[in-house]
Amino acid sequence: MRKIILLTLLVAAPLCWGQAEARPEILVLGTYHMANHNRDIYNIQADDDLSPKRQQEIAEVIEVLKRFRPTKIAIEADVDSKAITSNYTGYLAGKYTLSRDETDQIGFRLAKELGHKAVYPVNVVGEFPMQRVQDYAKAHGKGDKFEAMMAQAGAMVKEQDEYLRTHSVLETLEWLKKETKVWFEITNLMIPTLNDDPAETRKLAAWVLTHLGADVPLHFTAFHPDFKLQDKPRTPAETLHRARAIALETGIHYVYEGNIFSDGADTSCPGCGELLIRRSWHDVLENRLVRGACPKCAMVIPGVWEKTGDAAAGAGNTRRTAGNYGHLNL
Repeated sequence: MRKIILLTLLVAAPLCWGQAEARPEILVLGTYHMANHNRDIYNIQADDDLSPKRQQEIAEVIEVLKRFRPTKIAIEADVDSKAITSNYTGYLAGKYTLSRDETDQIGFRLAKELGHKAVYPVNVVGEFPMQRVQDYAKAHGKGDKFEAMMAQAGAMVKEQDEYLRTHSVLETLEWLKKETKVWFEITNLMIPTLNDDPAETRKLAAWVLTHLGADVPLHFTAFHPDFKLQDKPRTPAETLHRARAIALETGIHYVYEGNIFSDGADTSCPGCGELLIRRSWHDVLENRLVRGACPKCAMVIPGVWEKTGDAAAGAGNTRRTAGNYGHLNL
C-alpha cells in the first residue's frame, strides 16, 4: 500500500481513488516554521532548531514518523522548485548542509532514513487575499466575528510562542497529561555511551511513573549512525532488553522496544499477563483485544481503539479501567 506524508498542516485523511485501485494512506503533519521566515499573519519566533536539544527532539519525531512507513514524502515547497531536487540529491551525496527549515530538518532527514531517492514539493506560493476576506466580512455584517476570530488566532500563536520559549519537553508532557485529552506516547532513542546508562534509564522510568502515571507507553528504540552523529555504534538489542526490564520493574505498564525485531514490541495485560497484541516491527500480527479490553480479565487497555461497543464481550460487571484514559478507549 502507498503511504504518503505531506509536511504542511496537522490533518490525517484518506484520499479517494477509483474502486479498482487501492487507496493510499496519507498522513498530513503540521509544524511551526522553524526557520522564522515571518511570512504568516501571526508568527512564532522559534529558537534555534540546530541546537543539540532541538536536534535530539527532531530525531525523536522522525523515529515516530518512521512507524508510518511512507513510500513518498511531500513537502511544503514550490511545486516547480528545482532547488528542492538539487538540495536533496546533494544531501544524499553528503554535499548539502541542512538548513533550519522544517522541510530540511524533517522532510529530508526522514526521506533519507527511509532510503527514498526523492522528495516531492507540492506547494503553490501566493499571497492569501486577507483584505478581501475582511472587506467581505464587514460588508455582510460579520466584521465583529472576523475580528474575534483573528484575535483568537493571534492569542493562540502568542501563547504557543511563549510556551515554546519557556517550557521543557518534560513540562510539555505533564501539560498534555494533566490539561488535555491528547493520547501520547514517549520514545527514548538509546544512543550507546550517551544515554544508555541503566541508572539514567531508571531515573527516566521513575519520572514517567511519578509525573505521568503507569499507563503512558514508553518506547526504547535502537540508534543507528546517520546524519551528523556517525561516531557511535548501533544500539545492541541487549541494551533495549535491559532498559525495558528496568521500566517494567519500576512500574510502567506498557514498555516497548523499537527499531529491532523483538517480543518487546508486544502488548500484554498488566492485570493478568495475557498476551493482547502481537507485533513484528511495526506490523500488527494479532490483536486479541475485545472492545478495547483484555478478553481474560476484562481490564480496559488505554489507547485509541476501534469503536466496537460499550462493554467487553463476556466481561459482565468485572470490567476494570486502567489509569485515567477511559475516555480514550474508543
